[in-house]
Amino acid sequence: MVSREALVLIPVLDHILMRPGVQRLPTPKVQILQCREFLDDALCKELIRIIDQGRQPSETIDPVADTSIRTSETCDFTGKEPPVRALDAMLSEISGI
Repeated sequence: MVSREALVLIPVLDHILMRPGVQRLPTPKVQILQCREFLDDALCKELIRIIDQGRQPSETIDPVADTSIRTSETCDFTGKEPPVRALDAMLSEISGI
């Protein structure tokens, strides 16, 4: 186990790659990492439930945009939901941030 003090000096990418199961996908144009089974089924279902309850059409910055053709949606987490706090802790742990 790496000490907390030592982790401060490790770049985020290197810190993430230290986690067992993390893989770097081969592509020359962007850094893509994957970590299979990062979320367990129960947490994933809870996050999907929260997203489904709060999703809404994404906003545009163009005041004259045709909103009838808007296809993307978004959901803003409050950060008060326990599943969201759990995900935040997991992301902090894996990234070292």
